[in-house]
Amino acid sequence: MMKKVQIISFCRMRGTMEAIFKKKITLPARDVDFKSRWRAGAIFTAMQEIAEEHVMQVESLGYFELRKRSIAWVLTRLELEMTRYPKIGECVNIHTWPGETKHSVYPRYYEFCDEAGEPLGKAASLWVLMDIEKRAMLSSSQSDVVVITENAKEPCMPMPKAPRARTELPLTEIEKQPLFCDIDVNGHVNNAKYIDWLGDLYPLSWHESHLISHLCINYSSEVRPEESLTLQLHTKEMNFSLHDKQEGKPHFTISGEWMQS
Repeated sequence: MMKKVQIISFCRMRGTMEAIFKKKITLPARDVDFKSRWRAGAIFTAMQEIAEEHVMQVESLGYFELRKRSIAWVLTRLELEMTRYPKIGECVNIHTWPGETKHSVYPRYYEFCDEAGEPLGKAASLWVLMDIEKRAMLSSSQSDVVVITENAKEPCMPMPKAPRARTELPLTEIEKQPLFCDIDVNGHVNNAKYIDWLGDLYPLSWHESHLISHLCINYSSEVRPEESLTLQLHTKEMNFSLHDKQEGKPHFTISGEWMQS
């Protein structure tokens, strides 16, 4: 029998989790692009890390305790909206909180604002618990993880819907082999790396004057180190979508829009 675990999000007692987790970061050089702006991939990494810090307030849900049970948190979908990208040295306040669990999927929301409290962006994400050995999603009854969202904030945006591949847009195909730095501790391509792949498909001249205003990514299945992908980039003007070509459902699909910087 797996031990029953509850995340009680409205207490500050030992073994419980704050309703809203808040963290201030000062943007370092490693997280910005050649124009000194917060990189989209680094935003994904920051969200992953702050979510881990939040759940680690419950000792049994941190990385090491879950590993003892061969379980890991895995991101399955995320929608990001940015209104302004802060630059190197700026302070960014990140707030995150859980939403109500639905069908063994654990929603989590984020808000970003500057030191003056002005909004920078927001995100909504969906997480699941994965059996590392079987490489399969666990239901909430199998994992015995219950999230209590009392006193947490209302969602800052709707739960993300699966993005659509924009196949009506002009197509470019690129061969991609996951490399050493793409693979994370779970043995698959890290969620932030797909965003880096997207950025690398555009020339530096494009990034001189464009930033992602909105994107939604769906991770249908993990990409393992031994897999080779054919990436399909559909793009026209400010619109884009990226997914991999294969029979059946792609491993991932990204869709979104750029804005002038």
